[in-house]
Amino acid sequence: MGLSVRVHVAQSIPDKCVVYEVGSSRLTIEVADGEVVLTHEGLRSEDEEDGMVSAWRTALGILDHGISCHPDLPRHVRWFLQPVQTTPGFAHVFFTDPAALAQWLTVSGGVPTDDGGDCRLDLAWGESLTGRVLANTPERDVALTWSEQSESCLVFRTFPSPRSPDERLLALSWSYYGNPIFPESSAQGLQSSLDRLGRVLSRMGSA
Repeated sequence: MGLSVRVHVAQSIPDKCVVYEVGSSRLTIEVADGEVVLTHEGLRSEDEEDGMVSAWRTALGILDHGISCHPDLPRHVRWFLQPVQTTPGFAHVFFTDPAALAQWLTVSGGVPTDDGGDCRLDLAWGESLTGRVLANTPERDVALTWSEQSESCLVFRTFPSPRSPDERLLALSWSYYGNPIFPESSAQGLQSSLDRLGRVLSRMGSA
């Protein structure tokens, strides 16, 4: 995507904790017995707080998948974006519900509500996605594994738009491990599907 963020390391104690700061946002990562504790402070709105909770659930699910299934392999990410006037909760319906998914991405299948649940989606361009749910945050984001594509990960998200508070950026991110070359037919299918979702939501917003 070509984006970068300058992060200030406010504190670093080896084997104990590290504190990062970006503007008013402050992230503390602490290592405890058998666990890692994340504390994120200074978020500016309820939307930002809800989005950050979902982002961390998604990121940790992908991290666990990478460590478990792709140890020592680099992760490559391809992004697909589409601006549209919608809400995170309404977009989440189209990320999970079988009837809503069939309007843009699939010919059959839905996404379970529980993390770890098995999933099968028959995709509109002829491929299948079978895998499991890494994270499904109500009213927000969804992360799935994709067995047919080398146990890669596909994430459905929305972000605030920099252009308007009424607009969101629909986003699909596809994580591949080891091989940085994404199958182009699958990438084109994802982009076309996301464009279709943008049109579906735009029609609903103007109805």
